[in-house]
Amino acid sequence: MNQIFNIGFKPLFLCTGISALLLIGVWTAYLNGLWPAFSPRVNPVFWHGHEMLFGFVGSAIGGFLLTAVASWTKRPPVQGPLLALIVFAWLAGRWVMAADVALPFFLIVAIDAAYWLFLTTIVGREVILSRNHRNLPVVLILLGFFSLTIVFHFYPMEALRGGVALVCILIMLIAGRIIPAFTTNWLKLNRGPLPPIPVSFNRFDTMVVLFTLPTLVVWSITPYEPLLGWMLLFVSLLHTLRLTRWQGHRTFSEPLVFSLHAGYAWLPIGFALLGLTALNGRLPVPVGIHAIGIGAIAAMILAVSTRAAKGHSGRALASDPLLSLCFILIHLAAVLRISTNFFPSLLVGASVIWLISFCIFMFLLIQIIFLPADLEES
Repeated sequence: MNQIFNIGFKPLFLCTGISALLLIGVWTAYLNGLWPAFSPRVNPVFWHGHEMLFGFVGSAIGGFLLTAVASWTKRPPVQGPLLALIVFAWLAGRWVMAADVALPFFLIVAIDAAYWLFLTTIVGREVILSRNHRNLPVVLILLGFFSLTIVFHFYPMEALRGGVALVCILIMLIAGRIIPAFTTNWLKLNRGPLPPIPVSFNRFDTMVVLFTLPTLVVWSITPYEPLLGWMLLFVSLLHTLRLTRWQGHRTFSEPLVFSLHAGYAWLPIGFALLGLTALNGRLPVPVGIHAIGIGAIAAMILAVSTRAAKGHSGRALASDPLLSLCFILIHLAAVLRISTNFFPSLLVGASVIWLISFCIFMFLLIQIIFLPADLEES
């Protein structure tokens, strides 16, 4: 057990992979009449959204932050019983939302929100004790997730849109640091000091964030306003320009780096689709949400988590054919899923491709966790 609970990414990325397989497998079976709805208290669509956002995405966020915060703060990593408690809280949240438990309403809400409370408290403690003020916005985002987990039980649709918005903000902030940094490092090692180099976070990035924040707040509250549509299209353009400054086209030969750029590219695509929905009302909201949810969020989870797992286990930061296939499949799943709003028969195919992608992820992750790097490579 010490091998699993010695660093945050190990148990929580395992939770991410398992939940990706179970949630989509069960949801696809439910849509095809092969599985009953889980929770009698929650509309099945809301349950699906809740578990994908606060469960699947939540464990990925926790695994990344609990691993990264040690590097940010230069403090010992969260591990042992405390890490096990966080994982237990995540599992308890999944249980209370899926099972028909005879518990008071306030206790159900408390169990559902406990994981986010623990994660916010622990990451906040590390950031504050180390005076790592640069990462205080991350703590505020975690506090937002904790709050939205509670809000969900009263206003589920608004809470889910707010959660999607928070993940977009987290991607904007974290990706804005790591993508240009990782790209620069790779280009220097493999292409030499050839200009232009990726542009690090500067005033333009700050402007992009400042325009995007109020746009996402408005979208979370009322997603169908025509003015919002133009705001989303403008924000989509800003993020497209931001992405071009990171020189992603020069990293195509290394999927572990290029996958970060490809995942981020779905963010402006999703914003544009949501903008078109707000403008004409004929394009369903799920088109943009799934572009962001699968294309941006799930693809970034695969790209960031595999890189973090490799880096923190002493493995080479390079892709291989199987991992490259994993990345390709998740983007294909995104294309098929947003197409199902026009061609419903593609839904099963999108689900199967998602499941294959995360089966590959789990296979590779289990190797990383349980096999020494030298033994795996031999």
